Amino acid sequence: MTPEDVTQGPEEPLLDEAAEWIARLRAADVTQADREAFSQWLSRSPAHRSAFDSMADLWDGLGAVTAPGVPAAPRAAPRPAARPRTERRRWFLGAGALAGTTALLVLAVALLFGPTTYTTGPGDQLQVELDDGSILELNTRSRVRVAMGRNQRRLDVDVGSEFYLRVAADPDRPFAIHTRHGAIHVIGTELAVYDQEGHTQVTVKRGQVEVAPREMDATHRRRMGAGESLAISTGMPPAELEPAMANRLGWRQGRLVYDQVTLEELITDLNRYLPRRMALMAPELGQERLSAVLHLGHQEAMLESLATILPLKWVAVSDDLIIIHPG
Repeated sequence: MTPEDVTQGPEEPLLDEAAEWIARLRAADVTQADREAFSQWLSRSPAHRSAFDSMADLWDGLGAVTAPGVPAAPRAAPRPAARPRTERRRWFLGAGALAGTTALLVLAVALLFGPTTYTTGPGDQLQVELDDGSILELNTRSRVRVAMGRNQRRLDVDVGSEFYLRVAADPDRPFAIHTRHGAIHVIGTELAVYDQEGHTQVTVKRGQVEVAPREMDATHRRRMGAGESLAISTGMPPAELEPAMANRLGWRQGRLVYDQVTLEELITDLNRYLPRRMALMAPELGQERLSAVLHLGHQEAMLESLATILPLKWVAVSDDLIIIHPG
């Protein structure tokens, strides 16, 4: 082995490949075949191992969670939107090592700190472990974006989204949740958030959070503790604290709990979960109040359960629409 062999770093094409492998191994859809292909790539030569170690060191320096050498079990996270390979390679094939190193840093920062979007469709639910160890459970028809920075963690909530979050404690990196109605600041806790029309409902299961309505000054911040729930609205002081209702979290166990709601309210909520939209044809029927526990599953079975409580019938007029009328 010559002195040059000892001091020479990995070639830029291998650093390029190593960066891509790190991104791939951190993706939610990584497969066993991917891991086996990575092991084969890593064992091709000492230069491959050196390239991966160099990128792993860079990742560590940026605050990412990586183990020396082969990462033991990369945390599951959906793969950030990647540039086409030909475009990304232009970062590395510039003039000299300095340009290549700068490009590697830019790519690493983009992959590490760029927001990741999580979505669910009608009736779908998703559970994922975030890069910091927090657990996110996303309910039906929801969309959030998560960004992990060195000094703060942030989750932005789209309209109508609902989720449950177990935040991994990290006093040096507070976790901020932003909805159209305000912000929720936590360090380590478990809470549920539901962005509804006119307000965001916040329910704390464990720990403490602080809520801040949008367009209100700091004097209107409100601290919440375990077992408490409240609604925050834009430009309005937080509502009074109330006990957390078990029915707000029933969706996590596959059941929906309704307590003295109108049929119109119930149908509106069910339409978030079911593939065929339901429409009421009689306003007076929609104002009937009922309590029910419905298990998520076959839509007709849920309607049969409702028919045992209220005098109603239904007809499927298309693959997308069910009409409900008095029975």
